[in-house]
Amino acid sequence: MGNQKHIGLRAQERQKLCKRRWLYPQPETFRQVILDECICIDLAPGESAIHLGDRTDGLYGLIDGWL
Repeated sequence: MGNQKHIGLRAQERQKLCKRRWLYPQPETFRQVILDECICIDLAPGESAIHLGDRTDGLYGLIDGWL
């Protein structure tokens, strides 16, 4: 799978996610808690972020690219 970065989001990545439709109207404190828990995964074209048998309790946000 892609290269996981076990570091927090950079400021630019946090700003992009904060502007997303579902996260934007949430309270600032809630947004920060969600973003503090994020792990970035860089995926190559055609790679999948989730696979059959993976845990189903994740929340995913797209920073760049398309689905």
